[in-house]
Amino acid sequence: MLSSEMVSDGVQLDPIVIDSETGTVLDGMHRLEAMKRIGLQHAVCYAVDYSSPAVSLQRWVRVVRVGNAQLFLEMLRGIGLDERVSFGEAFELPERRDGMISVVWRDMAFVSRSPPQGGPFQLVRRIDSLVRALGWTEEFVAEDEVDVELHKGGAAVILPRITKNDVLEAARRGRLLPFKTTMHVVDPRPVGVSFPLDELRRSVPPKHALDERVAGLNARLLPPGSVYGGRRYRERLIVLSAR
Repeated sequence: MLSSEMVSDGVQLDPIVIDSETGTVLDGMHRLEAMKRIGLQHAVCYAVDYSSPAVSLQRWVRVVRVGNAQLFLEMLRGIGLDERVSFGEAFELPERRDGMISVVWRDMAFVSRSPPQGGPFQLVRRIDSLVRALGWTEEFVAEDEVDVELHKGGAAVILPRITKNDVLEAARRGRLLPFKTTMHVVDPRPVGVSFPLDELRRSVPPKHALDERVAGLNARLLPPGSVYGGRRYRERLIVLSAR
């Protein structure tokens, strides 16, 4: 889907965020994989100091719009989320980092007490796959927005908290974390470079073309909380656009 969207757009809309020291992709790994699939040789990146407090790591929470209550409960039992716990435990237990995740829905909360086969992120992938197969909607919200979504009737999937070291270690081992697992807040964050894909297909790095394009763009600074591309950002945005 990402690949077809990029081909349709004809451009890389926003830079991929990487760690300047290790080259680890912090934001945009799935976009990068999509770019490889359509034969691109290069990608426009924004390098940051990952150790800097200007780059913080938060987490997304999956919110499932349940279409059938009984089927949803059967799905949870089938993948090992069958132990009822309190709401407090549902949010606390994943913080202990022993391979468990939890699901909170209506007046119920369930947890995977024992580490699932393949680890917690493999279980997350199974949930994503089952939700898609059932035709239900899955959204992603910041963790401090979970209460609002629960009041709307959504089921929240709470993942273990990930550290910056976890992100670097996953990259070192070549492991791709599930889509929308980490939320990196990069202040400020440049968006809107809209670099042509044809330039990124060339074998020679298109650095001069990128320099020329950026030099020909206007830069507009938006405050935290601004919406860009359908997403609300917590950091300041540097929005690049044609003059």
